Amino acid sequence: MVSGAELQGVDEFLKNLESKLGETRVNRIVNKALKEIGAEAAQDLQAAGQKFVDPDMIASSRVSRVDGVPAVKVGWVGGRWRVVHLNEFGFHHKSGKFVRQGAYGVMRAYVVKQEASYPSKLRDKLGELTK
Repeated sequence: MVSGAELQGVDEFLKNLESKLGETRVNRIVNKALKEIGAEAAQDLQAAGQKFVDPDMIASSRVSRVDGVPAVKVGWVGGRWRVVHLNEFGFHHKSGKFVRQGAYGVMRAYVVKQEASYPSKLRDKLGELTK
């Protein structure tokens, strides 16, 4: 799941850290912070989706780098994501009626909440780990 949240000033912050601590140590600190945030986000997603998703199907990935930018993905393990998306977005029944399940819009609300809290979580985690 890609939230599209953008952080400003992180590049300068990481460059300053690299000059003081070294690139390897900074990568270790960033990876640890992202893993912790990913684990917290997976728990939040489990709480949000408890009505329609088996909690064991939600997990966070390891830290990967896409074009040099570290990232952690939080989402579904296995092939049940199609059913989850039917619950989230609704569907048209064969009679033509649009059906909204009890979980309609839950995931969108989760993403909006994560976009709002992600920058402060990242700042706090990086601050804790660099002490």
